[in-house]
Amino acid sequence: MLVSRLHQFFEEIQKHSDPLLPDLQRDFGDLDKDFSLQSAQIDCLRDYFSKRWEQVRDKALDYTFDPTGVNEPWVNLAKELGAELNILYLKILIPVLVDNVEPDMLSRMCNDQDPRTICVGDDDKSWHRVFGLFKKIREDAHPLYTYDSANKMKPRPLSIKELLRLRSRKGAISFTWNEQLYESFWDYLIREAAPAWEKKGKFPHGAKQLLLKFLDSYLTLDEQQMDSQQQFQRDYEQLSLQLMGAAIDDANHFYAIRLSTEKGERRLLDLILDCLEKKLDLEDSLSLAEWLCKEDGSLIVKSAKANPVYKCLAKGLFLTNEALKIDLESLLSGCHSELIPLLNQLVFHLGECHPEQLPAKETINRLRELYASRFRLILDKELDYLRMQKGANQLWIALAQTLAGAGLIDANYYRFLIPTLKPENDNELLSGDPVTYYPLSHYILAENGSYLIFLGNCVQQHIARRAFLNCSVDPPSRLTIKERQRLIFAAAEYVNYFLNQVKRDHSPPLLKSTVDAVRDLVNGSVYNQGLYANRVLDWATQTRQVMASYDSFRKFYNQLPAEERHNLNAQSISRDFEEGTFEEYFDQIWGQDDGDWEKENECTSSFGQAFVKLVTDYSHKPFKKELEDSKALNLEYMRSQSKKRVYKDSLPPAECLRRIKIIVVSLMSHSFQNVGRTINLKLWDCENKVTATGEKILDKIKHLIENNEQEHVQFDYYMLTEGVAGEALTRSPKTRTPDTTIWLKSINEETLFNDAQLTCFDPELLFVGLLPRLETRDATTEAILNFLDQILKTLMQEQQNENKIWIRINIKFQKLLSELRLSKQEEILDELRKMYKEKTAGEIKSAFDSLSGQFLKRRVEIHTVKTKAVSPRFFSQSTVMPGTETLPFKEQVKTIELGEKEKKSTTADYLEFLGKRIPDLKDNFVSSANNTALVCS
Repeated sequence: MLVSRLHQFFEEIQKHSDPLLPDLQRDFGDLDKDFSLQSAQIDCLRDYFSKRWEQVRDKALDYTFDPTGVNEPWVNLAKELGAELNILYLKILIPVLVDNVEPDMLSRMCNDQDPRTICVGDDDKSWHRVFGLFKKIREDAHPLYTYDSANKMKPRPLSIKELLRLRSRKGAISFTWNEQLYESFWDYLIREAAPAWEKKGKFPHGAKQLLLKFLDSYLTLDEQQMDSQQQFQRDYEQLSLQLMGAAIDDANHFYAIRLSTEKGERRLLDLILDCLEKKLDLEDSLSLAEWLCKEDGSLIVKSAKANPVYKCLAKGLFLTNEALKIDLESLLSGCHSELIPLLNQLVFHLGECHPEQLPAKETINRLRELYASRFRLILDKELDYLRMQKGANQLWIALAQTLAGAGLIDANYYRFLIPTLKPENDNELLSGDPVTYYPLSHYILAENGSYLIFLGNCVQQHIARRAFLNCSVDPPSRLTIKERQRLIFAAAEYVNYFLNQVKRDHSPPLLKSTVDAVRDLVNGSVYNQGLYANRVLDWATQTRQVMASYDSFRKFYNQLPAEERHNLNAQSISRDFEEGTFEEYFDQIWGQDDGDWEKENECTSSFGQAFVKLVTDYSHKPFKKELEDSKALNLEYMRSQSKKRVYKDSLPPAECLRRIKIIVVSLMSHSFQNVGRTINLKLWDCENKVTATGEKILDKIKHLIENNEQEHVQFDYYMLTEGVAGEALTRSPKTRTPDTTIWLKSINEETLFNDAQLTCFDPELLFVGLLPRLETRDATTEAILNFLDQILKTLMQEQQNENKIWIRINIKFQKLLSELRLSKQEEILDELRKMYKEKTAGEIKSAFDSLSGQFLKRRVEIHTVKTKAVSPRFFSQSTVMPGTETLPFKEQVKTIELGEKEKKSTTADYLEFLGKRIPDLKDNFVSSANNTALVCS
């Protein structure tokens, strides 16, 4: 480039009084106009381009805002210099730009680009193509977002700085889209995209509080004071970072919020950008302060400039007794009856105070008592603040915010709502942010009530380390059972994450034999002393045993089918502060087999606990006694944290449930001959004297029996057979009789469920199988008839679940059998077992509906089985004719209508008997005989 071209450039910029002109003339003015610039001089010229960019960036003369007018000479010179140097002119004009692929359209910079077609990124060196942003909005139904790099790892919202740069573009940038003329891309965003943003998303957490700080520092900004300017910049940067880190829909929603100002309706984004440009007028500033205060009464600007707003709203320092009285009166409609007297007293008290004065300390103390009383009433109930923030709780929360904004209570108004919270926990432990930055739905109350557990950190911990931990304490810890129960009522995003990612186990199932092999490995390689020392201590004996156990397991491992080996390797193992896979833990041991056995032993002792956890996730089958008794291992805790996985070769859920019910029936009907202490175990109206193991069996599955919770029925079954019964058999108390040992073995070895020994059946099968026996009158007929009555009566107990109904009927059946001769027992059981094998469930159900209906209609003819005039022959299955009523039994009972005469008949007595509730022995009254038995007169 010739010096003459520079002289021409000097003349052009001299017209605009460019501040760089004197320095340019000093460096280049004395050069001969016919002289060509050398390399050093070109570098010097490019330095001037750098200086000018620093001067004009984000100001009116920014090239990307308007390349015309004053900027035109600089743009033209950059183009000519770029052509000579074979460099993109935008790289000369804006030297800091990184010439990479832009992330929105994956296009590169080119020389035919107008500077206004790009938007400089938030980092001041990356760039985005404006048309790329426009294209994404059209294709993705209006969300505005970008990426930090062309790798497109994670989209993010646009920053405040980037949005300001888009708004500042001027000149010939209008365009037509869908027959609509838009002045600029910004005009399109505000008119078309912003309304869609407003309908999606929610407030980004902490954004309102940071916006308050930003507004406050703007209202108190003093251009003459460096501290004031720095505070303004810090508050802006915090707000911008918070919005850039928010969900895209949430950030866009925040930008699009509409506010009413004296100039009309404006978007929040425009007000924020005016603040950043330091040109937001006082009226709009006060509109923003008013909006924040109405959103949350604790968000009060400190600047005195906002006082007129708060005086009008009676908020902040201008809260009055009269305003507080009105707020308290609004609480009366949904208030607990226990609190109404206290609330009325407060309202009356405020009526006696000066209406325009700030509420006194005494008033606030009485309010504090009211809130404390309400908290005790709603804790862990429907109206718990952490469960519900709208509805009946909204006014209570809003009043607490108002009091905090007035400075009458602590800024952390959550402590006013939840008095058990401690002041030292006002800030979130990891971020240091005030806990009020997040709504209460994002927390659960710690079991001790002294702090809130932020669930966002629990999720992040699980994503990073696959452990869902309470990170609001140091060190992090597992959530307690109570805290997990509270989690279910938190915000949906956390509940869904917990249920789908934490509670749901993604590990493929293992064969029972594989789990047993891992248990054998643990028994042979883990020792209590080693758990305390974190290494094998007894080299003489334990080391050989450990080596032998691993050698044996390696052989087993290598012989596994490929699929089962893959499944074993993929098993997720969660420990208190970490999570890994079986393969990762095992490789730490196997992969270090380099002769350094001492180093390997450290892994053996440490990771042996991980293998214990894997086993307890599948089974409660006992380990060797040394480990069962080990305090260092704490198997009781490990089992309480079991993931309750199901063996790949597990019995089906329905069969597991049937077998569990058989165990309970056997437990409640077996005559235990224990010579030691016995426990009187009660289930509905049945009771039996059992051993401590029997009590433990029922306790382990009470959730299934009482509440029909079948989610883990397969795990529950093996917990009983392998765990409870298996563990009991490892002990030999002196008071246990051989009979009890045999009974425990029948559960542990699963012989109790053999078809040849089956004594428990579905109620419908029992009814259909026993009904024909009424045709032959003998010593058993009356007992069978009474039992059939009990079947129907039990089936009518709608307040009980199917499991308890099945169990009670079979307990009564065992009692019936015990009253019969052995030969008669075998005869009846043979018939029932044959029917169980030969008939389908559908066939039994159909026969039951027909026969029970006939039985119901004719039962009243039999006042006693001793009446010779009536033959029960009509109860035979052979009498079931086509077209017979086949409504389910309960429906048949409900369809019976009695006339006036029939209401005093035996039919009415029988229907009353069927419908009468069977009392529970745990109720606080003693049942009489006619509660459960039909008395015939």
